[in-house]
Amino acid sequence: MQTQIVDGKKIRDKIKEDLILDISNMDSKPKLVLFYIGNNPVIDVFVNLKKKFGESIGIAVEIINLDESISENELIEKIKNSVDKNTGIIVQLPLPKHLDQEKIISNIPQDNDTDLLREDTFINLGKEKGVLPPVIGAIDEIFKEYSVDLKDKKIVIIGKGRLVGDPARIWLEGLGIRPTVLTRSSMDFNEVLLNADIVISGAGSPGLIKNDNIKDGVILIDAGTSEVGVKILGDVDSGVLSKASLLTPVPGGIGPITIAVLFRNLIRLNR
Repeated sequence: MQTQIVDGKKIRDKIKEDLILDISNMDSKPKLVLFYIGNNPVIDVFVNLKKKFGESIGIAVEIINLDESISENELIEKIKNSVDKNTGIIVQLPLPKHLDQEKIISNIPQDNDTDLLREDTFINLGKEKGVLPPVIGAIDEIFKEYSVDLKDKKIVIIGKGRLVGDPARIWLEGLGIRPTVLTRSSMDFNEVLLNADIVISGAGSPGLIKNDNIKDGVILIDAGTSEVGVKILGDVDSGVLSKASLLTPVPGGIGPITIAVLFRNLIRLNR
């Protein structure tokens, strides 16, 4: 079987062309403010890529890097002070354990919630303004680009996280599809995974999905990233190439598209 490897950069560049045109027709350009608490080598990469992409299309990106000892009230106050009608606001996840993620995210107004971290932003503004959480928007773009039909497919989501697993479930259920959600500790993990037609993984566990727990022809959407030494790895083991029909590589698959979708959200929320 010939495995198709998703070219995330190619899809990103298609979106980028559209964004440059959209921005040229706007009376005032939006801007993006990103709150980044602490430091993490993997997150550093993505934060810098967001800034670079924004600047490449003419959007100013302000990175506010804060010490991980910051209190909830201090962070919330900084978010409130950044609110402006044409500003996208991102709180980079994950947050230090002493910070209440839900409380902090709830202080980002829906019109500024470029990442769609608030579930009510997703539900209320998703259809109205054509926005999706960036990872979900990237998956949607891949399915369109490679003509993936979701009808009557057994779809498995690995993970229940805020950035991948949970929004993937909400999105698919909104399309009338009921996926199966697994975690690494699920008792029937291997059995369920072996029967999946499409797998969306955001576990952040390198090599979790192996050749012997997937079937021939499976579509693997790898949205998990982990730092191993100097490498960034996904959830899918390299040995799956002999079985998968479509695979998103890490890096170079979901990631580049996610960043483009983030800025598309920023523009659409400002229309």
